[in-house]
Amino acid sequence: MRDTKYRLETLYLYGYKRVEVHLSAMAARGWRLESVGAWLWKYRRAEPAKVHYAVAYIQNVSQFNPGPTEQQQTLEELCAAAGWKKVADWFQMQIYCSEAENPVPLETEEALRLEAVHRSMKRNFLPANILCLLFSLVMLGLFVRTLIVDPLHILESNTALLIGPLWLLLTVVLLITLAHYGLWYRRSAKSVAQGGPCADPGDIRWVNRVSYAFLFLWTALYLLTYL
Repeated sequence: MRDTKYRLETLYLYGYKRVEVHLSAMAARGWRLESVGAWLWKYRRAEPAKVHYAVAYIQNVSQFNPGPTEQQQTLEELCAAAGWKKVADWFQMQIYCSEAENPVPLETEEALRLEAVHRSMKRNFLPANILCLLFSLVMLGLFVRTLIVDPLHILESNTALLIGPLWLLLTVVLLITLAHYGLWYRRSAKSVAQGGPCADPGDIRWVNRVSYAFLFLWTALYLLTYL
């Protein structure tokens, strides 16, 4: 029986509520989060238990830091004093857990939470996705232009036929992702201004699942052309 498990999670960096609920459900099934990698999340087998998870955001954190920053160390000490144990970090998201029956909330001010999330998104999520979107739009435009001006060049190249639709897929995924975050932020800002909590971002993991399925099938079709 394996003691570790790797999962390709389709969670979003700003969807902290989804992350907390998902990790609590995994712990209830006997799997505790151990680390978050570039692509895969690593879990270790443990006794099923009721575990509370909470996340906090730190803006000046990078995956390229050789070690914890001073702000991270300060946050870990404060959380440890409140009964929260550091589990992992995912870019600016810091993930903590507690097995206490009613642990002290890490963040009680929704306005501060929203501000921290938005600062973190501007640090990593938004610039990277916007740049990728601009690049994919340029490449998709070149593909469409070639398809119109010189269609034989596209039709005679299996590689061109493979890559063109993938640029379209990437463009659609990025547009949906950026639009989803923008709508969530607007709804959350409106709710917080009225004294309410941040909005539930909803579940759009189907976007990643559909894109992975399309990528797999399209690549398989491409490989079949050589058989």
